Amino acid sequence: MPTARWRPPAATAPASTRPAASPTCFDPASGACAVHWQAVTVQAPDAATADALSTALSVVPEDRVPAILAAYPGVTARFTHPDGRILRLPA
Repeated sequence: MPTARWRPPAATAPASTRPAASPTCFDPASGACAVHWQAVTVQAPDAATADALSTALSVVPEDRVPAILAAYPGVTARFTHPDGRILRLPA
């Protein structure tokens, strides 16, 4: 029976911090605090990739996420919308 390989998770929650306290919540396109997601959790083959992607994806609009994740095989992500809806990719 094959065993599952553990993949380290990383999470970023831009909605849980004040903009002045967390420079990672800023949307690089507008300079304003990112409001796309309440939280982003990523599982990747290594912790550094998971951490980098959870931070980067926390400021990316939903329509751009699939193309970014397509470049990272073996990565899955869970996005929480501000209204509480959940998006899991790949689905």
